[in-house]
Amino acid sequence: MSLHAQDDPALRAAQEERLRAVWQAPQGIFLRWTDCNNNRVGAWYTLTAFGFMLFAGVLALVMRTQLAVPENDLVSANTFNQLFTLHGLLRFQPYRVVDQDESSISLVARIHPQHGWPFTLDIEARYELGDEGLTVTYTARNLSGERAPVAFGTHPFFRLGATPKAELVVTVPADIRYAVDERLIPTGTVEVDGGYDLRAGKALGELSLDDAFGGLAAQDGRVVSTVAGPDGVLNLWQEQVYGWIQVYTTDIFPTADGPELAIAIEPMTAPPNALNTGEGLQWLEPGERFSASWGVGYTAR
Repeated sequence: MSLHAQDDPALRAAQEERLRAVWQAPQGIFLRWTDCNNNRVGAWYTLTAFGFMLFAGVLALVMRTQLAVPENDLVSANTFNQLFTLHGLLRFQPYRVVDQDESSISLVARIHPQHGWPFTLDIEARYELGDEGLTVTYTARNLSGERAPVAFGTHPFFRLGATPKAELVVTVPADIRYAVDERLIPTGTVEVDGGYDLRAGKALGELSLDDAFGGLAAQDGRVVSTVAGPDGVLNLWQEQVYGWIQVYTTDIFPTADGPELAIAIEPMTAPPNALNTGEGLQWLEPGERFSASWGVGYTAR
């Protein structure tokens, strides 16, 4: 093509039309994420960052307002716990992979000092597949210059094949339950009874729980809880240092097919409110480590 051809108005118009087609914003809210125009991509980044900043700012204001005076009822105890306090210090921490092979992966996150927590810890989570199933090992290392309290907890949700969830039978070998007040703060322990006694097994459809249990019966150094269906049994085991367990049921667990019934069985090395009571806490000297394991397996029938 000669340079003089660029002066052809029809040719220039056709070229400009092709360029406009290439840079046209994709149509539809989801297709816009594939946009490659730097101006629009920059606008998306700015709006997204502002949205997250606004959301975090609102949460921070709610937290500070709720805690400004005693017995404040800006939000309910359950809502406050769900938003801020029930999921520990690792919920929003980034992890990095430090080791990986064909059957295992290890990730590390650092907990930095923050309001109400003046310690620095490294937490390693190792997930390993073996003959028994999945083994999860958490290791905490105290990087502070003073003793630091540590407790582990995790909350896996389970399903078992195509068995209707309401028909699954849940067994937890716990003798006591932690009673709580209207703010979900433990007030003491009581013996399990009725719908709280899972030692002989109960159908998931009969349960409505968000309770911590203790007095766990161990065999060969492990506490084993089960979720059983007609085709097999899921075994959740925990080392004895995991001396407590939380059982949570919900009928609004989000799935691709809409809300469904679900259960979480949550091994814990300390019960709720341990930072105030000291119960179950592991106190690590500077540089000291603490490790504990739990795991999940399946036995076919």
